[in-house]
Amino acid sequence: MQRTASCMLGEHLQVGRALYVEVEGEGPDTVAAIVRQYVRDLPPVPDKVPYVAFCDGFIGELYRTDQTVVVTDSETDPRFDEAVRASWRTIRVRASVSLALNKQGREQVIFGLHNEGPRQWTEDEIRLVREVAERTWADAERARAENALRQREIKYRTLFETMGQSYSMVKMIRDESGKAVDARMLELNPAFERLMGIPVSEAINRTLLEVFPQIEDSWIQVYEQVITQNTPQRIEHRFAAMDKWFQVYAYPVADDQLLLLSENITERKKADEALQASEIELKRLLKLRDDFIGVASHELKTPVTSMKVYGEIVKEKMELIGTPQDADMVSKLNGQIDRLIHLINTLLDTTRIAEGQLRLALESLDLCELVEDRVNELRPTTGHRFTIQAEQPLPRLPADRERIGQVLTNLLSNAIKYSPKTSEIVVTCTRREHTAEISVSDQGLGIPESDQSKIFDRFYRVISENRSTYPGMGLGLYIASQIITRHHGKLWLRSAPGKGSTFIFSLPYSTPRP
Repeated sequence: MQRTASCMLGEHLQVGRALYVEVEGEGPDTVAAIVRQYVRDLPPVPDKVPYVAFCDGFIGELYRTDQTVVVTDSETDPRFDEAVRASWRTIRVRASVSLALNKQGREQVIFGLHNEGPRQWTEDEIRLVREVAERTWADAERARAENALRQREIKYRTLFETMGQSYSMVKMIRDESGKAVDARMLELNPAFERLMGIPVSEAINRTLLEVFPQIEDSWIQVYEQVITQNTPQRIEHRFAAMDKWFQVYAYPVADDQLLLLSENITERKKADEALQASEIELKRLLKLRDDFIGVASHELKTPVTSMKVYGEIVKEKMELIGTPQDADMVSKLNGQIDRLIHLINTLLDTTRIAEGQLRLALESLDLCELVEDRVNELRPTTGHRFTIQAEQPLPRLPADRERIGQVLTNLLSNAIKYSPKTSEIVVTCTRREHTAEISVSDQGLGIPESDQSKIFDRFYRVISENRSTYPGMGLGLYIASQIITRHHGKLWLRSAPGKGSTFIFSLPYSTPRP
């Protein structure tokens, strides 16, 4: 249409050149793009030229104020300086009528006529140029909008026909009282047929109850609620008649209509149900395991304790009758029995924790004194050097002496096991504002960061090629963390490979109210 307008106007007015120019870009990069031009006896203008070539000096001022620029003879027009006259001579123009259409706050289009010689333009010719420019721009904009609309329609139609979700536009059907009793399907996409197994041609313009006679009333009720509340909803529902689960996104639309996007989630639901069943079975098996550990530990404790008593009696008699070698063998036997008793007690503690039956006998405890006692118990068993640091006395606090002693023994034993022989182990007692803090630091291999978040898990043990393996079940730190938690305290660590480990626990000075 721009070409037609340029040609018709150029032919009608018998000019040397007619231009329809669109302005592109911003600022100094703005260019004049020649969309269409008619030429009769003048050479064509390049497709793109700097915008300043069209709006230099007074011409630009007139363009910006939406005025028509009329030049009858550039050689005599007092508004031209010699530089502008020279540029017009270059393009062989002496007379011109042009204007810029200002739309959306800026020049959008320039429409102009050029003549090689002087020319007295009439008022009708000037008015005709503006009318043609306005109509041509309006037609071009309308064509652009229609083309953009067609492109969007093509895009959305492609999406509509290829999307994996079922698209349904439905209109509610109501009884005399205004209650929704059904819905008519106005528009369906091909995915509807794939998901429901019903051809679109057999379902379009029919009601839900006609196509799905066994549909539950709850579906209609939910759809009515979406419209009443004017709020989109996501619904997961089992369609009993098809033995399938569907996830439906319902969006309210004007005129009592709903847009429904549906997808079949039956396989996902089956997977969820299988996972839930597996979790239930796992919990049952773990409960059986814990019950077995508890029963077995209880059953073992009595005979093992008796063995320990008899072993001590035999040892004393061996020493009395003067057979120290046999007494030493019995002493080693008693040591193994002690290890077995410790293992049984550990398993019993694990069972009590799992059942929530770990009981505490709280008393007013001097934590620093307990630290010294447990360190002194372990000194004779190792070549490590122990250092206790306490800048100031700690207040007494409510705690179970045996259980906190169990935590200290575990942390100290681990420091002994996992650090070089004769290295130093430092125990620090620190007074905080609301808690007492105990730390145990060693100079061992350290614990990789990837293991630190799991170090307090039940049965977890750090495995490393460079780490010596020691017997154990990975329960010591788990039990220690549970004991500290039951005291409303915290247990954590700081460690890095090759830099040793520091385990810290804190206990409050007073027991929080339940």
